[in-house]
Amino acid sequence: SLFSGVNSSGVLYAETIASVHGGNITLSSGSNNDNLMISFNLNSDRIDCNMKVGGAYQFIFNYTTDMSLNHKIAVRYKTNDFALFVDGTKVLTDTSGITQTSGTLSELNFSAANQASAFFYGKTKAVAVFDYLSDDQMETLTT
Repeated sequence: SLFSGVNSSGVLYAETIASVHGGNITLSSGSNNDNLMISFNLNSDRIDCNMKVGGAYQFIFNYTTDMSLNHKIAVRYKTNDFALFVDGTKVLTDTSGITQTSGTLSELNFSAANQASAFFYGKTKAVAVFDYLSDDQMETLTT
């Protein structure tokens, strides 16, 4: 594992442009049952994000955008407070769902959570994990 694990709330941030359909950037427990994933769906011009806790989806976001461009993407997760910001704008929210206990998400991967598929290919300027950020902070981060 890369670190001791993140809190039960926080932000996964990526500034990137994907070059292959289906690649992922994932925070996980090392399995597909507990993870937070940003996926790049080039065929449908979509950024897809989701979180699973104990194998159950807590939110699923699908945001249509021009995938040929570089994007600043931030996914916020906190129980009953999930949000996706893309390029300075809050584009999707979900106010129902739980998160993992602190320390569960201990691996950062450029692939699916099980590290066996959906490898990310592209140009990445930054990937970071932050503690919980407010809407204003998320807007500033992704602008």
